[in-house]
Amino acid sequence: MESIMRYSVKTSSANETTTLGQKVGAVLRGTEVFKLKSDLGGGKTTFVKGLANGLGADETVQSPTFIISAQYHCERNLELHHYDFYRLQDLGIMQEQLDESLLSPSVVTVMEWGDSADTTGAKDLIEVTIAKDPVDENARQVTFEVPDVYEYIATTLEGKS
Repeated sequence: MESIMRYSVKTSSANETTTLGQKVGAVLRGTEVFKLKSDLGGGKTTFVKGLANGLGADETVQSPTFIISAQYHCERNLELHHYDFYRLQDLGIMQEQLDESLLSPSVVTVMEWGDSADTTGAKDLIEVTIAKDPVDENARQVTFEVPDVYEYIATTLEGKS
Protein backbone atom coordinates (compact mmCIF):
# COMPACT_ATOMS: atom_id res chain seq x y z
CA MET A 1 0.00 0.00 0.00
CA GLU A 2 1.20 3.45 -0.94
CA SER A 3 1.98 5.92 1.80
CA ILE A 4 1.81 9.69 1.60
CA MET A 5 4.62 11.86 2.94
CA ARG A 6 3.61 15.31 4.17
CA TYR A 7 5.89 18.35 4.17
CA SER A 8 5.19 21.94 5.06
CA VAL A 9 7.39 24.86 4.03
CA LYS A 10 6.90 28.51 4.97
CA THR A 11 7.84 31.13 2.41
CA SER A 12 7.99 34.82 3.25
CA SER A 13 7.72 36.27 -0.27
CA ALA A 14 6.68 35.52 -3.84
CA ASN A 15 10.39 35.10 -4.68
CA GLU A 16 10.75 32.40 -2.01
CA THR A 17 7.64 30.62 -3.31
CA THR A 18 9.13 30.70 -6.82
CA THR A 19 12.45 29.40 -5.49
CA LEU A 20 10.67 26.53 -3.73
CA GLY A 21 8.96 25.62 -7.01
CA GLN A 22 12.31 25.84 -8.79
CA LYS A 23 13.94 23.37 -6.37
CA VAL A 24 11.11 20.89 -6.90
CA GLY A 25 11.07 21.43 -10.68
CA ALA A 26 14.79 20.67 -10.94
CA VAL A 27 14.28 17.05 -9.82
CA LEU A 28 11.17 16.21 -11.84
CA ARG A 29 11.40 13.38 -14.37
CA GLY A 30 8.04 13.39 -16.19
CA THR A 31 4.71 11.72 -15.29
CA GLU A 32 4.38 13.78 -12.08
CA VAL A 33 0.92 15.26 -11.56
CA PHE A 34 0.42 18.22 -9.25
CA LYS A 35 -2.93 19.40 -7.95
CA LEU A 36 -2.62 22.91 -6.52
CA LYS A 37 -5.05 24.32 -3.99
CA SER A 38 -5.32 27.83 -2.58
CA ASP A 39 -7.57 30.85 -2.50
CA LEU A 40 -7.61 33.31 -5.38
CA GLY A 41 -4.26 35.08 -5.49
CA GLY A 42 -2.80 32.48 -3.15
CA GLY A 43 0.39 31.81 -5.09
CA LYS A 44 -0.43 28.83 -7.32
CA THR A 45 0.89 30.39 -10.52
CA THR A 46 3.89 31.81 -8.66
CA PHE A 47 4.78 28.27 -7.57
CA VAL A 48 4.28 26.98 -11.15
CA LYS A 49 6.63 29.68 -12.46
CA GLY A 50 9.28 28.20 -10.19
CA LEU A 51 8.52 24.65 -11.33
CA ALA A 52 8.92 25.78 -14.93
CA ASN A 53 12.24 27.51 -14.14
CA GLY A 54 13.51 24.34 -12.46
CA LEU A 55 12.48 22.30 -15.48
CA GLY A 56 14.25 24.73 -17.82
CA ALA A 57 11.09 25.91 -19.59
CA ASP A 58 11.52 27.78 -22.84
CA GLU A 59 9.29 30.70 -21.82
CA THR A 60 7.83 32.43 -18.78
CA VAL A 61 4.70 30.91 -17.26
CA GLN A 62 1.57 33.01 -17.38
CA SER A 63 -1.65 32.21 -15.54
CA PRO A 64 -3.86 30.15 -17.88
CA THR A 65 -7.09 31.36 -16.20
CA PHE A 66 -8.62 32.62 -19.44
CA ILE A 67 -7.01 30.16 -21.87
CA ILE A 68 -7.47 27.14 -19.54
CA SER A 69 -4.24 25.40 -20.53
CA ALA A 70 -0.69 26.19 -21.57
CA GLN A 71 2.21 23.98 -22.57
CA TYR A 72 5.88 24.71 -22.12
CA HIS A 73 8.81 22.87 -23.67
CA CYS A 74 11.53 22.20 -21.12
CA GLU A 75 15.02 20.77 -20.88
CA ARG A 76 15.60 16.98 -20.71
CA ASN A 77 12.88 16.47 -23.37
CA LEU A 78 10.16 17.24 -20.84
CA GLU A 79 7.04 19.35 -21.17
CA LEU A 80 5.06 21.21 -18.53
CA HIS A 81 1.29 21.19 -19.08
CA HIS A 82 -0.36 23.82 -16.90
CA TYR A 83 -4.14 23.82 -16.46
CA ASP A 84 -6.44 26.24 -14.68
CA PHE A 85 -9.97 24.85 -14.31
CA TYR A 86 -11.33 27.74 -12.23
CA ARG A 87 -13.88 28.81 -14.83
CA LEU A 88 -15.09 25.30 -15.72
CA GLN A 89 -17.93 23.43 -14.06
CA ASP A 90 -17.53 20.52 -16.48
CA LEU A 91 -14.22 19.86 -18.21
CA GLY A 92 -15.82 18.63 -21.43
CA ILE A 93 -13.22 18.37 -24.18
CA MET A 94 -10.52 19.57 -21.78
CA GLN A 95 -10.77 16.19 -20.06
CA GLU A 96 -9.43 14.54 -23.23
CA GLN A 97 -6.47 16.92 -23.33
CA LEU A 98 -5.83 16.31 -19.62
CA ASP A 99 -5.97 12.54 -20.15
CA GLU A 100 -3.30 12.81 -22.86
CA SER A 101 -1.09 14.80 -20.49
CA LEU A 102 -1.59 12.30 -17.66
CA LEU A 103 -0.57 9.38 -19.86
CA SER A 104 2.53 10.92 -21.41
CA PRO A 105 5.84 9.84 -19.84
CA SER A 106 7.53 13.13 -20.76
CA VAL A 107 4.93 15.48 -19.27
CA VAL A 108 4.74 17.12 -15.87
CA THR A 109 1.07 18.03 -15.34
CA VAL A 110 -0.02 20.85 -13.05
CA MET A 111 -3.66 21.62 -12.31
CA GLU A 112 -4.96 24.71 -10.58
CA TRP A 113 -8.53 24.31 -9.30
CA GLY A 114 -8.37 20.63 -10.28
CA ASP A 115 -11.16 19.30 -8.05
CA SER A 116 -13.46 18.90 -11.07
CA ALA A 117 -10.84 16.95 -13.04
CA ASP A 118 -10.91 13.18 -13.45
CA THR A 119 -7.34 12.17 -12.66
CA THR A 120 -7.82 8.40 -12.82
CA GLY A 121 -5.20 8.32 -15.59
CA ALA A 122 -2.60 9.64 -13.14
CA LYS A 123 -0.38 7.09 -11.45
CA ASP A 124 -0.09 9.20 -8.30
CA LEU A 125 -1.11 12.71 -7.39
CA ILE A 126 1.01 15.29 -5.56
CA GLU A 127 -1.24 17.72 -3.71
CA VAL A 128 0.12 21.15 -2.91
CA THR A 129 -1.90 23.46 -0.68
CA ILE A 130 -0.81 27.07 -0.46
CA ALA A 131 -2.26 29.06 2.43
CA LYS A 132 -1.88 32.78 2.93
CA ASP A 133 -0.48 33.86 6.28
CA PRO A 134 -3.19 35.71 8.24
CA VAL A 135 -0.70 38.35 9.46
CA ASP A 136 1.89 38.73 6.68
CA GLU A 137 0.24 39.10 3.26
CA ASN A 138 3.46 38.04 1.49
CA ALA A 139 4.01 34.84 3.49
CA ARG A 140 2.65 31.43 2.51
CA GLN A 141 2.46 28.02 4.13
CA VAL A 142 3.07 25.51 1.32
CA THR A 143 2.03 21.97 2.24
CA PHE A 144 2.94 19.00 0.05
CA GLU A 145 1.33 15.58 0.15
CA VAL A 146 3.76 13.40 -1.79
CA PRO A 147 3.16 9.71 -2.60
CA ASP A 148 6.18 7.61 -1.62
CA VAL A 149 6.81 6.75 -5.27
CA TYR A 150 8.19 10.29 -5.56
CA GLU A 151 10.86 9.89 -2.91
CA TYR A 152 13.17 12.16 -4.93
CA ILE A 153 10.72 15.04 -4.42
CA ALA A 154 10.52 14.26 -0.70
CA THR A 155 14.32 14.29 -0.50
CA THR A 156 14.35 17.76 -2.05
CA LEU A 157 11.71 19.04 0.36
CA GLU A 158 13.69 17.63 3.29
CA GLY A 159 16.68 19.61 2.04
CA LYS A 160 18.82 16.53 1.45
CA SER A 161 19.54 17.13 -2.21
